[in-house]
Amino acid sequence: MKRIVTLLVTSLVLSGCLPTAPGTIEGIQSGQTYVKYFGDDAPPGAQTLPEYLVVRYSKNTGERQVFLNGSKVGDKFEYTSNLMRLRLTDVKDFLRQGDNSMLIEPLNLARATNLKFRFDSQGPVVQPSSACVFGDAGCSAGNGMVSVNLEAYDASDIVSISLNDTPATKVDGQWAVETSYNPPNDIFTIVARDENGMEETTRYLKDGANISDVFKLKLGESALDGMKPLINDKMKNIRLDAKALSDVGLDNVLYAMDAGVAHVYIRLLDIRIGQGNLNSFTFDKSVSNRIGLDMHMQPTIDHTPDNGTVSGDKDQVGTYAKVQIITTCKPRDWYESKARNLEFGFCVTDWGFAELLIESMDVTGDVDLRLADGQFKVDLLDSVDITMHDTKALASADNSLTGRLISSLAASLKDSGILKSAMRALIGGVLDNNLKQIRIGMNFKNDDGDNFDLVTFAKTVTTDANAMYMAYDGSLAVREAPDNVVRSLGSYYIDEPLGDYLGGNSNLQVNVNSNLINQGLNTLYSIGMTHLTLTFADTKVHFGPDKVGSDYGKDGDRKMELVPAGPGTIRFYGSTTNQAAIDYRNAKMRVFDKKDGEWEQVFYADVDISAGVLMRAADSVFKMTINQTPNIIVNDLEQTGSLIHLGGLKLKVPDNVLKEIILGGLNLIYPFLSETELSIDIPNVDIEGSPVIGKVTTDDFSTASGHLKFTMGVNAEARE
Repeated sequence: MKRIVTLLVTSLVLSGCLPTAPGTIEGIQSGQTYVKYFGDDAPPGAQTLPEYLVVRYSKNTGERQVFLNGSKVGDKFEYTSNLMRLRLTDVKDFLRQGDNSMLIEPLNLARATNLKFRFDSQGPVVQPSSACVFGDAGCSAGNGMVSVNLEAYDASDIVSISLNDTPATKVDGQWAVETSYNPPNDIFTIVARDENGMEETTRYLKDGANISDVFKLKLGESALDGMKPLINDKMKNIRLDAKALSDVGLDNVLYAMDAGVAHVYIRLLDIRIGQGNLNSFTFDKSVSNRIGLDMHMQPTIDHTPDNGTVSGDKDQVGTYAKVQIITTCKPRDWYESKARNLEFGFCVTDWGFAELLIESMDVTGDVDLRLADGQFKVDLLDSVDITMHDTKALASADNSLTGRLISSLAASLKDSGILKSAMRALIGGVLDNNLKQIRIGMNFKNDDGDNFDLVTFAKTVTTDANAMYMAYDGSLAVREAPDNVVRSLGSYYIDEPLGDYLGGNSNLQVNVNSNLINQGLNTLYSIGMTHLTLTFADTKVHFGPDKVGSDYGKDGDRKMELVPAGPGTIRFYGSTTNQAAIDYRNAKMRVFDKKDGEWEQVFYADVDISAGVLMRAADSVFKMTINQTPNIIVNDLEQTGSLIHLGGLKLKVPDNVLKEIILGGLNLIYPFLSETELSIDIPNVDIEGSPVIGKVTTDDFSTASGHLKFTMGVNAEARE
């Protein structure tokens, strides 16, 4: 970003503008307005977009660099020996409503061509420029209402705009409307109509609103196989004392067995696992949400199975269990409703506790997977088989006499309901605790401590014969926004379902809702992280509004501020391409000189910026490349001081020349930034201290639905 801003400032002092090559273009004329596509019915007197754009040459040397509104489209042309031809409907994803710019061969100064034309095939594009709600300082909105100013863009005159069915009014060129701040489904719906009868509906999601299906994932059995070493490593040397058991919800009293004259209950006091191994985790082919489980608990030291002896102490054996044993003559249904906290009343005997070393244990059978309050829960079916091998009872002086007697008999009771109930609760709790990790939660913070959270909640979980499917809801919420950032109405929202997975043989598939990305851009804006100031003397970039005050720098220094009027918007093209565009409307660029201890503005520009973004998957990294030549539209330009100082002579630059310098300079400079990559590492499944990691690779991705869809693989690898 610092490099981009520095080059942007450098372009202000260029002394020339971009040359053009006249007489080589057929089809599109600079300065012309086109309404609808070739073959459509245009309004009377309007001209449709031509079918083709043709560029003729005396000799063609191959594919050329061409950019339409900042996106690379040279590969869309058909090339022959003396011309290049483009069917304009093939680049409809890159056309903008209103002003368009097509730049051909920007680095060839002898014949670089910049076509500028207007296009109108849909209703007006409307963007909230500011908003205030009831209770904000200086806000005139009524109770429960929001007052919104709107910026509208169209190649034709705009007839009407409404926000959630409330008509907006236009005063002094500014559209404004007041409506409820609690819209249906947290969606603000803007409908705009132009003089050609074309309407456009734009939606914005209220700040911090929850997004349904923020992401979905499909986890195949082979992906779980890839994660088994990590799960096994996490099940090594588990120690659960009374407090830890309480923390994971395993401190409740459990019904163990019917002893004839009395009912036996137990409570876990201490559990330790030497080494837990998940042998398999399979999906039932006939019952949804049912998973086949095969686990084995074994000592952390060498041992000989089923030899009648136990190897290791309670910190080494496969499983050590200490349980409190209580009996009562009260029936089980009474316990279920009354006695969760050992409040048994009469006819109760506390028999002390039993301690048992279990060298190894096998757990096989089916479990049901469900959700409770957005978190995973595992229910072990009664058919789950728990087989304990080579057991040994421990005697403890602090136990009661009866407790020591029961403890001494515990080894012979290893197949009774007493210990199996304890093991069933333990295994279910361990699985619950591990499945809770399958969620996303992030917090972002800037240097001043402004921050926001990403919170997700599991909504559904299902299985079939091949995979487990999970859907999550979530939102990005600003904890506390700075007072000096203009409130936004919300983030750009597309009303399209997340859709099916890409398919194929990848064992992990993820769909990410693009509305979350736009909510993230809105949140970054709301905490001031998209407000930039560059100080020339020390070439530093400062993030946040009003970062460089009068106490910074000395007389003669210069600074430039880039202040967005609202959040950026990313749009994924909904056809067969994997390109996108990031747009900023009405961004303010201001240049200040320091004089007599204060900063004085000498230059001001209002610009729209659209940067094309090409995305691709590479190994385990998702990469976004900024395309050459962004589309820059200068809406307003004002000089309040002198930009150029020549000794004691201070000069202003004519506005028309300055505008061409900005546009031409950016067109010349920006291609050199085209190889700059913004990378997103898709993280490996990594547990601190584990000798293995779950290596994640990205196989493919698509944005054709308007959302991001990934296919990935998860495989266990030794830590390097």
